[in-house]
Amino acid sequence: MQLYHARSALSTAPFFRWSPYATLGVMAEQKKDDISLRFGYWFAVHRDQLRTWWAITILVCDAIFLAYFIVVFATYSFGTTKVVHSISAMAQPLVSPTLKKVIAPAKLATGTAVVLNRGNGRYDFVAPVTNPNAHWAAVQVRYHFTYGETTRDDITTLWPDSESFLTQANVALRVPESGATPSVTITDVRWQRPVDFQRYTGEVAFPVRAVSVQPITGLASGVAATRLTATVQNKSVYSFRSVRFGVIMKAEGAIVAVSDVIVERFKPLEERQIEVSWLSALPTSSEATIFPILDLTDKDSYL
Repeated sequence: MQLYHARSALSTAPFFRWSPYATLGVMAEQKKDDISLRFGYWFAVHRDQLRTWWAITILVCDAIFLAYFIVVFATYSFGTTKVVHSISAMAQPLVSPTLKKVIAPAKLATGTAVVLNRGNGRYDFVAPVTNPNAHWAAVQVRYHFTYGETTRDDITTLWPDSESFLTQANVALRVPESGATPSVTITDVRWQRPVDFQRYTGEVAFPVRAVSVQPITGLASGVAATRLTATVQNKSVYSFRSVRFGVIMKAEGAIVAVSDVIVERFKPLEERQIEVSWLSALPTSSEATIFPILDLTDKDSYL
């Protein structure tokens, strides 16, 4: 009876009660342990071989990276060479030097320079100049005169296919040696092909009328002077900030005086009177040449 009760107690105790889930858990643990043992055994057996494969894999990856670097570097090098070559090709002039020489503007032609002695070491210089290019404006002409010594540089502008003068007035110089002759030198020219040629072919003009050359009276004894007056018109639809006019006086074909005058805020179709005077007696029959000095390609020339 005691034995039966003990067996019954054991059979009814929770710990010894049979359960299918408990059996599966024990089996799963045993299977997990078996896999771990097998993997450990396999790793121990193949450890050296795995090290060899790992080293081979690293070498292969290094080789692949090195090959990739070589390919990228070669592609970049050849690509850069092609780009540089393309840029160099683009930098080459599209117009051949021979053709460029043909279509380039011809040089300005200057005539004989003339010097006028004002006295007291003061001189006036003038030289005729021609722009033979029908399609090129010499928008900036830098020049100077030489008469014993070199004068300062001055700047003017020449319209296409035009004749004008290079001038410098009231220049202080040392008295040159006997036999010295004046000369003019053009040091630099900035050329430009105007977009609107009509401005140079009649759209802009400055006609001159009512030119009068008269002696100035009422001066001190022994002092002579001459005054020139004229009327100039802005024959255009443009308003100009300022227009400089050069004045050349000739008597019997020889240049006897030179000067200039500036007209400010010259409006369209407006007429202005200009006046120039010299402290010298000029023949009343002297002929005046009045010419504009104006860069029509410069937007700052307009109001």
